[in-house]
Amino acid sequence: MSDALPDDLAQLRAEAEADATQKTTGADCERGGVPAGDAAPVPALSMLEEARALLTFGVSAVAKKWPALATLYTAAVIDELAGVIVPVMQKYNITFDTAWAKWAPEIKLLIVVVPLIGETLKVMKADAAAAPMPLPAPSNDQPAPQRNDGALRPNPA
Repeated sequence: MSDALPDDLAQLRAEAEADATQKTTGADCERGGVPAGDAAPVPALSMLEEARALLTFGVSAVAKKWPALATLYTAAVIDELAGVIVPVMQKYNITFDTAWAKWAPEIKLLIVVVPLIGETLKVMKADAAAAPMPLPAPSNDQPAPQRNDGALRPNPA
């Protein structure tokens, strides 16, 4: 097998190697590895922009499962929510970067668990409706148990 590459692949390889060795500054790496030099720095999002972006992402993620939420969380509602979230972000010095650094496992857990909560409750409710638990047979010395259907009844004693 030959190590020779076609000219276009050799050119791409050379460019990739050059990119990999290009210097970056510490600040550039913190903002996503923007190379130092003539490249324009990535502008930081304001807290308001970040709150809007996270809310928009969250709504679009859950709206795949629950489409009606997209009609509830309009751009105006997201803007209003973002406006009230920002003071909390400022008070606790929370940005996506700081939250992710501090709570990445918890955030990942929520991303997996939250969509399952509603479905879990539906399955439990359907199972309970399909096969109600039988009441135990009454013994001779105790009155028959009564099913608790939530109705208030006077105390028989």
